[in-house]
Amino acid sequence: MDVTTLFSNFRECSKAMWNGHFLNIPEKFQYLDTLDDYIELREEIFIRLVLAPIHKESLNRKMISSYKKGIRLVPTLNQGKCVFLWAKAIDNAWKWNEMTTYNANIDCYYLDLFDWDSEDNIQLEYVRGRIIECKGSNSNIRGADALFKFEDVKFVVM
Repeated sequence: MDVTTLFSNFRECSKAMWNGHFLNIPEKFQYLDTLDDYIELREEIFIRLVLAPIHKESLNRKMISSYKKGIRLVPTLNQGKCVFLWAKAIDNAWKWNEMTTYNANIDCYYLDLFDWDSEDNIQLEYVRGRIIECKGSNSNIRGADALFKFEDVKFVVM
């Protein structure tokens, strides 16, 4: 089931909440506290705007990470290809590498929306996922995180 519209709504709500409200909290508050509050509230909004419509009465808040693993990111091939970034954490550092796929042979589940800069206006331009399988010569990226441009994926519930 394609749930891309639910994610578009969640993304717009998340951007508006940060850019219009949390970003404007006076400096007397600590940035990390503000960011933590935002992340906590965004998780609740994710539950209500994305998971609740999908799972309806069977929603169990203790299983959020399991629900996320059931949401797949399916690359949409723009002009026959999809460009994305991938990385594995090495000593708590991420080195992002660019990769191009010419078919949708990547099995990747949803982790979160992503923006490089959380200290200014955010656009949540990327979707972060975990690569489960990559068929072909790129099998070495299994288990890596991937960053896709939001408009380059469909969100599908398995």
